[in-house]
Amino acid sequence: MTLAEDPRQKEMAGMQYALQLYQERYESMTTGITRLMEEVSSLRDVETALSKLPDSGGKRAMINAGMGFMLDAKVAEARTVTVAIGGGILAEKSVEDAKAIAAGRISAREEALKKLMSERKEIERAMYDLSARMQEMLA
Repeated sequence: MTLAEDPRQKEMAGMQYALQLYQERYESMTTGITRLMEEVSSLRDVETALSKLPDSGGKRAMINAGMGFMLDAKVAEARTVTVAIGGGILAEKSVEDAKAIAAGRISAREEALKKLMSERKEIERAMYDLSARMQEMLA
C-alpha cells in the first residue's frame, strides 16, 4: 500500500486542511473584531463630542476632524447635527437625536462583537480538538 492509499494519511491530510481553514476563519474573525472595536471607540468619541457641544451659539469648541486632527472653531449654533444615515444620505438631526443614533450604533456593534467573539471561541475550541486528534494519530 502506498502512502497516498493509506487511509490514516488521507484522514491526516483532511484534518490538516480543515485546521488551515479554521485558522483562516479565526484570523478573519480577529480582524473583524478589531475593526468593530475601533468603530465603537470612534462612536464613543462622537458621543463625547456631542455631549460637549455648547448650548448657545458663539462659543468656541474643539471639533474632531478625524485621524487626530482637531479644529478650534466657533460654534454658531449647536442645535442640530448632520448625520450620515446610509446610502450617502445625510440628515439634519437634533443633538439629542444624534446622541441616540450614536448610542444605537454602539449597541449594534457591541452585539455584533459579542456574536463574533462567541463564534471565534467556537472556532478556537474546534481547532484545539482537531489538533488533539491529530496528535493522537501521530502517537
